[in-house]
Amino acid sequence: MHSIPAKPELMKRMNTALLYRALISMQTATRAELAEETRISITTVRALLEELTAKEEIIETQLDQSSGGRRAQRYALNPQKHAILSFYLEESALPYRVCSLTGACLEEGFFMIDKSRTEAAVASFLSQITVKHPVSAVGVGVPGIVESSRYLTNLDSNSWKISDVGKQIQAVCQRPFILENDLNAAALGFCLRYGKQEPAYSMEQMNMVYIHFNKACAGAGIIADGRVVHGARQFAGELGFLPMPGGSTLNSVLTNAPTEDDFWDAVAYVIGTLCCVINPALVVVGGDWFLEKPVDLSALSLHLKKHISDLMLPELVSSCHFREDYLSGLHHLTVETLIPQFPL
Repeated sequence: MHSIPAKPELMKRMNTALLYRALISMQTATRAELAEETRISITTVRALLEELTAKEEIIETQLDQSSGGRRAQRYALNPQKHAILSFYLEESALPYRVCSLTGACLEEGFFMIDKSRTEAAVASFLSQITVKHPVSAVGVGVPGIVESSRYLTNLDSNSWKISDVGKQIQAVCQRPFILENDLNAAALGFCLRYGKQEPAYSMEQMNMVYIHFNKACAGAGIIADGRVVHGARQFAGELGFLPMPGGSTLNSVLTNAPTEDDFWDAVAYVIGTLCCVINPALVVVGGDWFLEKPVDLSALSLHLKKHISDLMLPELVSSCHFREDYLSGLHHLTVETLIPQFPL
C-alpha cells in the first residue's frame, strides 16, 4: 500500500471537522480534552481554536476547576450560529424542529399545509423559519424512495409518482440540504436515543432494523455498523414488496384485514427473513397497527421461533416515539452533511 501525502488544506478541513464533532458530542471541552478526543496535536488544536474563536464559530465558556495549577479555559460551539432545520412531509402538516449544532432545541412545532399545494407551503415555511433563525442547513424527510433531489412513491406494482420537492427547497433555501427517507431517518434517530439508554449498544457497532407496520403498507430503516443502508437504488427497506407465502406481498397482506394471528405470523415471517439476510442484533417494531394495542413482544417472539433458530433471534423492542426519532435522525444526518462544508 502506498501512502498519499496529505495536502495542508485537506488536513486542516479534516481536523476542523473532528473538532466540531468533538464539541457537538462533549458540549464543552478544554484544549487538552479536545486533543485527547480527536487525536490531534495540542499545538494544532490551539491554532484551530484561536482561528475559530476569532471567527466567533467557537466561544470561550467557564474556566475549568483548578487541579493545583492554572485553570484551563473551556470552549463550546457558538449557539448563535449554524441552526439546523429538520422537518418532514405529512399530508396536512410539516412537523419541524430547529436546533443548534449541539442539538439544543430553539423551536419546534407543526406548520399546517394544504396537501394540494405542498411545494408552495414548503417554500412559505422555509422563508418564515430562515428569517427567525440562522439556519445553515436543512434536513427534509419524505415518505418515499429518494433519488437525488426528488422522491418516488409507489402507486401500484410498476407505477410511480415522482415529487421534485427537493428542487423547490434548494431554490428557496440556498443552503446545504438533504432529502432522506422517513424510516431511514427514524432508524438512525432510534439508534442515537437507544445508544444513550443502553451503553452496550455503541453507535459504531449498531446493527438493527426499524420496522414500521402501517394499515396500508410496511417499510424499514436498516442500520449496519452504525450506518444507514440505502441499497444500490435506494430501495433497501421497502418491505411492502416482499413476497409472502401464498404469492401475495406484505402490503397486500396488511391491506386485506388479516386476523390477529395471521398478522403476527406475517410480522414474524418478515423479521425471520431479515434475520436470515442481515442478522440484526436488534429489531424495533412500531407503526399505526400498534397505536390502539401495544406490541406484544412475548407473542411476537413465539411466532418468530416458528421461522428461525433460537440462535438467530434478535432482541425485540417496540417504539412509539416515531416523531422524536425521525427529527433526531434528520438532525444528525444534516449536521454530518454540513460539517465538511464549513469554510476554512
